[in-house]
Amino acid sequence: MRIAVASDHAGFGYKTRIIEHLEGLGHEVMDFGTHSTAPVDYPAYVHPAASAVADGDCERGIVLGGSGNGEAMAANRHPGVRCALCWSEESARLARAHNDANMIALGERLLPEDVALRIVDVWLATPFEGGRHVRRIEAIDEPGRVPALVGAVGPAPEHAEKLMLYGQFVGSWDIECTWYEREGSARTASGEWHFGWILGGRGVQDVLFPSGASHDRYGTTIRGYDTASDTWHICWMQPWGREFVHLVGRAVGDRIVQEVEGPGPGRLERWSFNQITPRTFIWLGEVSCDGGLSWFVEQEMRARRRSP
Repeated sequence: MRIAVASDHAGFGYKTRIIEHLEGLGHEVMDFGTHSTAPVDYPAYVHPAASAVADGDCERGIVLGGSGNGEAMAANRHPGVRCALCWSEESARLARAHNDANMIALGERLLPEDVALRIVDVWLATPFEGGRHVRRIEAIDEPGRVPALVGAVGPAPEHAEKLMLYGQFVGSWDIECTWYEREGSARTASGEWHFGWILGGRGVQDVLFPSGASHDRYGTTIRGYDTASDTWHICWMQPWGREFVHLVGRAVGDRIVQEVEGPGPGRLERWSFNQITPRTFIWLGEVSCDGGLSWFVEQEMRARRRSP
């Protein structure tokens, strides 16, 4: 059996011992790190391991930390992963028999080493009972099945460099937005902008909304990379405001520019990311009524990345 194993610094000691134990039993192990006791953030190691299980590259997975709680939470973000936090042999047996757990999480600070190894052995040896438990497992994912299936943890490797044009924004941002009127007045508001990978890492979706807005007032943009034309096809929608816009996006110098497909007669529109750094950027919405000879900024959003 091929088994993915990952830990943070607090689970590194048991990870090393469990890998030796698994290999001694004849299993193939994929070690996703970490590789020392130097402090690290567990999601960076758990997500690749869980992705390997979700994608079928590994049949099972084991993740470790100080308590195992965060590792289980991160692993369970992946569609098809059922990661159980185990603290005894009986918890491991039930995780397999009743929940068909394909991953387990262990807490090095909470378990003696010999108990951790016995948990691994019981989990590996116990079959899934099926029967009434099947419909219950299927019901776990039902409410969020589409978001889980669409989501991804990183760019598709074959086009990773190109995909990072928008992938660089993945994460959460606080924004300060200003709308300008031609007579000189302006209004402001604050909000949030969240970006994430979708569709096997070949697209990026965002959700944008003003602070305090109800969910039905949110807007979203879906961006998909077209390898043939080296451009991005983009769709922005905010149904409550009857806003539906189709755009094409590409890098223009050090900016990223989105232009409306088939703009109305006499009016051009474009939106752009400007002054991009790892932690800040400025978003401009501009219009031209003279065929592009001059542009007026209607909207400006200043974004600052939230600290992890």
